[in-house]
Amino acid sequence: MKKKALALAVAGALGAPALALAQASTVQIYGQVRVDYQYLKQGDGLKPVDAFSSYDSYLGFRGEEKLGGGLSAWFQCESTFNPVGEQSTDNGFCTRNSGVGFKGQWGNVFFGNWDTPYKIVHGSVYRPFSTSGSFGNASILHNGSNSNVGNGTLGGFAAAGFSRRAQNMVAFHSGDFAGFQVLAAYTGTDESTSLTTNAAPTSKPRLYSIGATWTAGPLYVGAAYEEHKSFNPAVQAFGRGAGQYQEGNDHAWEAVAAFTFGPVRLGASYHDLKYDVAGGASGSQANVKYKAYAAYADWRIIGPHTLRLEYLHGNDVKGNATVNVNDLAAPSTAAGVHISDTGAQLYGIQYAYAFSKRTEVNFGYVLLDNDRNSRHTLQSLAARNTCQGAPVGCSRDQSAYVLGVIHRF
Repeated sequence: MKKKALALAVAGALGAPALALAQASTVQIYGQVRVDYQYLKQGDGLKPVDAFSSYDSYLGFRGEEKLGGGLSAWFQCESTFNPVGEQSTDNGFCTRNSGVGFKGQWGNVFFGNWDTPYKIVHGSVYRPFSTSGSFGNASILHNGSNSNVGNGTLGGFAAAGFSRRAQNMVAFHSGDFAGFQVLAAYTGTDESTSLTTNAAPTSKPRLYSIGATWTAGPLYVGAAYEEHKSFNPAVQAFGRGAGQYQEGNDHAWEAVAAFTFGPVRLGASYHDLKYDVAGGASGSQANVKYKAYAAYADWRIIGPHTLRLEYLHGNDVKGNATVNVNDLAAPSTAAGVHISDTGAQLYGIQYAYAFSKRTEVNFGYVLLDNDRNSRHTLQSLAARNTCQGAPVGCSRDQSAYVLGVIHRF
């Protein structure tokens, strides 16, 4: 009995430090399940389709340890949660906002795979709809929404969007000083092999993003700037010859605002994008310039009932490039003639019923009105519009009826 008691005492003594450490470090499980059933009219004379979507569904783990003196170490691992089994570019473990860092009253410095400050500023504070899904604003406002994109990923859809989660990020988010906060991020070197050829540019691809927000009671305002260095959005070959892409810098800036009075929140945003691309009328480096804006209303009518509205407008694409850049149509012909009617408008309305603070069912309708030469698409449609030059019998409009459910935990 004495030996047994001694063994228990030793085990308890050895386990005490581990128990104290476990109590000093907390781990939280959180997440969201979101499923939409959509009936889509694709335009271009294509047949309507119906489909499920589970965008913005995720499962996460986060932990924090108090280090003393107001300093804490933390980690977060957030993964896509696909209840309907759809495939996406961010499937896998820790493929959404994930990182490790240190924080205090002064702010938060961390490393990882995270939303850029540009994306954070135009987040859900000022708008009731996501960037993704049929109601998503990514196509018209940001020329695409990209996840898990390394700064060495050149060309195509992954390079062009300005609403993105970037890998290999070093980030700083300041503390809240009388409602004012500054956000900054920089993407470091990745393992891309795209820079190992002689035709590559002299600089490695980089992303720089900075933003600032101010919250004062019912008022929220924000502004952000982001630059992509040598991201090659037009999928042109690297090199030093005529028409080849060298050291292009693509950038965007935005301003957003929201104001809440009583049960109504109104929001608005303005976005200005510019791309340096190959494919100008003269065969040299050219540019694509684009501006867009949005207005939103979120009305909590009474009790569990909510009405949401959105209007998005994309101007005609400007510049002298002869190539498309993702959802932006080429602004010029090879002869240097400007191509008009490349803008679009999106109208959305949604009713939501909240069973609780965590569970909601909603139903709505969205219409995308493309101009004659536009390439914009609803975020639930992967294919770009193919009605070039408005052939007879071709409709450029796209629309969707959407029934959705959201559960947060």
